[in-house]
Amino acid sequence: MSEYPINSTAKVYQDIDGNDVSLYQLIRREPDWAHSRIKRCEELEAQQQWVSVEERLPEENEHVIASCGDYPNTPVCASILIEGRWFDQDVVESGGEWPELHLVTHWMPLPAPPEQEGEKG
Repeated sequence: MSEYPINSTAKVYQDIDGNDVSLYQLIRREPDWAHSRIKRCEELEAQQQWVSVEERLPEENEHVIASCGDYPNTPVCASILIEGRWFDQDVVESGGEWPELHLVTHWMPLPAPPEQEGEKG
């Protein structure tokens, strides 16, 4: 099977020897790398799926993103579940009144924060 040439509009990658290769070439030359990247993408995708509150709830005091109808102009908000009740996380943390959210239908975990410069490793 012939290898596809690197196209000037295609993203260029480097294999473990530092050679410029197309994604097709990289996958063929480094199948373990390709498999690990695909697996990681699947894991990240699974982490960022909406969960119905009918299916399950987050852990108590876990900060999450919630889909709710309490704020018509903001259908998604940072929320927290406290003693089985939903609250707007921003208001809870600012020390203001604790408006309970009544129309939460789905939630998802917050993504990990971005890495700060020098924290990679």
